[in-house]
Amino acid sequence: MSESSGGSWRSLVTTERYMLRSEQAGGAMTFSTTFDFLGNVDVDVFEQAVRTVIADHPLLGCVFESSPSGLVWRSVSTSNVFRHRREMRLPGRHPTPIEPLDLSAASGVRVELISTDDGRWRVDAHYHHGCVDGQGAMRFLRDVFVVYAAIIDGHSFALRVSSEGLQDRGLFAVPPGERPIGIVEGMRNLWTTVRGKNARFPPMEDGDANGLAGSHVVELMVDSGLDAKARALAERGYTLNDLALAATFLVLAGTELCSQEDRYLSILNPVDLRSWGDRRLPAANRIGLAFLRRRHSNCCSARELLESVTNQMKYVRRRGVAAELMKGVSLVENVPGLLAFIERTKRFVPTATLTSMTNLRLGRRYGMTQDEQGWRLGGALVENSSGFAPLPAGVPLAIAIIDCVGPLSITMRGCNRHFNEESLHSLARRWRMELEVLCQQYE
Repeated sequence: MSESSGGSWRSLVTTERYMLRSEQAGGAMTFSTTFDFLGNVDVDVFEQAVRTVIADHPLLGCVFESSPSGLVWRSVSTSNVFRHRREMRLPGRHPTPIEPLDLSAASGVRVELISTDDGRWRVDAHYHHGCVDGQGAMRFLRDVFVVYAAIIDGHSFALRVSSEGLQDRGLFAVPPGERPIGIVEGMRNLWTTVRGKNARFPPMEDGDANGLAGSHVVELMVDSGLDAKARALAERGYTLNDLALAATFLVLAGTELCSQEDRYLSILNPVDLRSWGDRRLPAANRIGLAFLRRRHSNCCSARELLESVTNQMKYVRRRGVAAELMKGVSLVENVPGLLAFIERTKRFVPTATLTSMTNLRLGRRYGMTQDEQGWRLGGALVENSSGFAPLPAGVPLAIAIIDCVGPLSITMRGCNRHFNEESLHSLARRWRMELEVLCQQYE
């Protein structure tokens, strides 16, 4: 990538500018993670943990602003990052409307601790995608849990992060053992991404025409039997992310989008690009974007669809293809008017997005201990977890699959111009059914 190495980490990199432009174009780039606990919580200690950890994740304590050299990060007060409130019982996990974060005026993280009269508590953390991706968000929260548990247990702690890596967060190396992607291969991948048109969800007749960034979120748990089948397939080389991609294509093919057979069903799938050398990297954006596209006719056989998705994603991961979009954006940013023209064509606006949170299983590295009931943090039992993904500009549907505590769950975030809660629930149930269909192909 064309980002310069060795400079200050305060200059925004291509990925960060990309996320901010998406919000300015009408996207909703706030996302969340949620953890529910049963047991006592020390609110003061938890607040201390948040304030201790955020100092080691400097991007989360910044706002962006213009400078003579372009957009830069400026450190601001993080005194309002932590909130605590007490409730009779835990509220619904996904508020509507979702309170956005304004990264031009306040830092890109907000941690809310909710404690109840019946001994339950929730950590609800919201992040802005302009400064951090899902893996970075979990790194921050993991450090908070580690510090909280250490203080409660009277142990010392040391956070293994270093801000030195931030200055190279926009650089992506060719995967080990692979040659760089050349012009012919790169142009072939580009043509695969932009040829034809992408199918679009039509607006609802009673949808909110002006609420382009407003959204609903619904959640659906996968029952233990289906969860076991999906994990058995994952052990055979079909990752949970690939299974979810195939299930999403099957769902899209079964909607009213199937009438747009001259168009492609398109899914944007964020891909983590962290390497072993990034293990001490603080919270940041370190992702690439993969675009998968299929015709309706390509979704007739569930087994063939999963095989093709799995093969494509193996190629994406092996060749480092997910970094190529940002490399291209970095190049065209330097040509006046070209980037704006490309974004107006909407060639890179997919039908839906799928974010996979399937490698975040809890454990001792989160400062937790285990007993016969499950994982505990400072003596409190972790009951469940959840989260929702951002909605990029022009994308009406963002799906997230979560694998942290217990069986898989999915959340669907739909723009309220295109969906209401009832239609999202229906879509989520259909997604679960299609996952079952996929698993049955291999029984």
